[in-house]
Amino acid sequence: MLFQYAAQIDVGMSRLVQQDSILVNPQLIFNNNTLTSSDYYDDTNAALFVVADGMGGGVKGELASQITINSVKDYVTKNKNLLTMNLYELVTNAIYHANQSILDHLNENPDDLSMGSTIVMGILKDGILSL
Repeated sequence: MLFQYAAQIDVGMSRLVQQDSILVNPQLIFNNNTLTSSDYYDDTNAALFVVADGMGGGVKGELASQITINSVKDYVTKNKNLLTMNLYELVTNAIYHANQSILDHLNENPDDLSMGSTIVMGILKDGILSL
């Protein structure tokens, strides 16, 4: 199945710092030319979508959301074999990995103690979106 996507973030009207981070990887399994046109991708190659947002405008929320995005991307990229076996395990472990990355940062940077991030993550493969 072909799919089309768009992604955009906006700082909003009440914040001065953009604390949202997004990740879209439409060629998760193979980094090749499965692109069928400039706007459509084939979901048999799987796609990763992640939105992270620093919590409540707190200290270093923008850093927390970026750590979250980078950690999820790193984990999913290294564990692509789970795409064909256990998507639930892949998503759950990616989120645990992101949480551990934030805790590791906090252990090294105790002044950032109140930072945190929300996360919404989905993998689109073979016509099914797994969250």
